[in-house]
Amino acid sequence: MDPCNLFTVGNKPKLYTRHSNDISARFAELLSYPLPDGTILDGELVVTDETGKPDFESCMQRFFRSKGHTYCVFDILYYKGRDVTSLPLEERKLLLFDVLPDDSSLMAKVKTLSGLNGEQLFSLCCSQSLEGIVLKRKDSAYTVGQRSKHWLKVINLLI
Repeated sequence: MDPCNLFTVGNKPKLYTRHSNDISARFAELLSYPLPDGTILDGELVVTDETGKPDFESCMQRFFRSKGHTYCVFDILYYKGRDVTSLPLEERKLLLFDVLPDDSSLMAKVKTLSGLNGEQLFSLCCSQSLEGIVLKRKDSAYTVGQRSKHWLKVINLLI
């Protein structure tokens, strides 16, 4: 997976890596998606294997091919030019779900699983040989450029 931000400025979408590299030309299919001007999404580019699981090696190879990624969107930072990072995660998720349709094959909304036992969820993750889970407080703001003390990435070290 490769963390990326999708920006729309003047109705011209741009896709940037976490290191601010413009990779828009490599992923033209994602740029055709109609987002409101002044919107910034936070997500990861993912390629899945034949079983539907993320495949990191294929993701890296995709940078040299023309198709195959899904942009998994897990947060919205700006909406129509308005900074929404200070809103609680719950509110940002509602806004994000309003912005993205359910039927896109190019973009997928990362859903929130509320009220689940974290240990059980992580156990399920491990049993499926997935990379890990991210635990987030539902009232947390988005902190740009730093790790939040309200978000915890739990990695499956057995894959």
